[in-house]
Amino acid sequence: MESTKKLMNILYLVNSGQPGGVEQYILDLVKGLSGGNNKIFVWCTQGPIAQWYKDAGATVSVKKINFDIDPFYIIDLLTFLKTNKIDVVHANELKVGINAMIAAKLAKTKCCVTHVHTPISQWKTVGSFKSLFTKVENFVYSVFVNLLSDTEIALTQTIKQVKFSEGIRKEKLIVIPNGLDHSKFEFSQDVKNRYRAEILNRYKIPIDSVVIGNIGRMTQEKGHQILLEAFSKLKASKNIGSNVKLLLAGGGQLEEKYRNFVKENRLEKEIFITGVFENEDNIKMYASLDIFIFPSEAEGFGIVLLEGMLSGVPVISSDLEVLKEVGCNEVVYFITGDSDSLADAILRILSLNRGRRSEVAKKLGTHVRNNYGMEKFVESYKKLYEGIILRA
Repeated sequence: MESTKKLMNILYLVNSGQPGGVEQYILDLVKGLSGGNNKIFVWCTQGPIAQWYKDAGATVSVKKINFDIDPFYIIDLLTFLKTNKIDVVHANELKVGINAMIAAKLAKTKCCVTHVHTPISQWKTVGSFKSLFTKVENFVYSVFVNLLSDTEIALTQTIKQVKFSEGIRKEKLIVIPNGLDHSKFEFSQDVKNRYRAEILNRYKIPIDSVVIGNIGRMTQEKGHQILLEAFSKLKASKNIGSNVKLLLAGGGQLEEKYRNFVKENRLEKEIFITGVFENEDNIKMYASLDIFIFPSEAEGFGIVLLEGMLSGVPVISSDLEVLKEVGCNEVVYFITGDSDSLADAILRILSLNRGRRSEVAKKLGTHVRNNYGMEKFVESYKKLYEGIILRA
């Protein structure tokens, strides 16, 4: 019998064009909800992710917000919502959320979902003025959500409590954990060895190296500086062998700063920074590692932590409450922002024999597969949207 469920016209909004955790989150939803009874639209800025969404089945518009409250963006969005009879607006991050809530209210859109992935109060800021401005942004966003949003997403119970403390009403908050496509990590040891050899050869890393590293965008909150400091201390003290190398895969606004750190400390033969890489190389980067390190200082969830846990190697992570909630006991946690604590954690993993490392890696993968499936993730959003529409 043909389905009688109403088609949903869903619009995802993000003020970015570059790959990252938020952008991958949207891609997973586009893939999961495209086709069938739904039509998917995406607004993003110029960049490679526009093609991601097109390939996944979405109709993509390149739009950029130029002001905190951008009247031109709001007018364009209002027109778009009415013209395309959008049922669901799902806005990601602060600027997009505020502008989208205004447009959705004016357009009388049935369902408006908002999502600041890392709580505003946990953003890393430099200087007293910026810190004060962030508090103002926090207050304004909470007021807008309480008045205009149907639901604000929190990725974990920990983040829900943080957002509640920021001023968002509890009835506005719902917890939906991220999901992960496990199949991307399901390949043979031969394939993994081939991927590893390809990456090590590309960046001129000796093939017999023990490679520790991180994969992610180089911004302040991701903690790369702490990892660089910990690694350089271990090298300076000669507590790790000459065959231990550090790979930082990804680019970002702090890439040049980190490259300068490497040069100033004469670590060009020890630390390798890839810069931005093609999306299809993401799995190859994980396959090249012997230890995955996640030194983030602020997170809304940590999907990259889950990817590291699926990659078949031991994992070290900062001890943020949200990451401890997402991870499991087999992750080795260090004190967030403490390079000495991270250096100690690296030494602990390096001291494990091959059998113990394999045992740890297996338990990490099992935890992710049992708790963070893509099907459950997509179904949760489908039910959320449909429930809000029914109540409208």
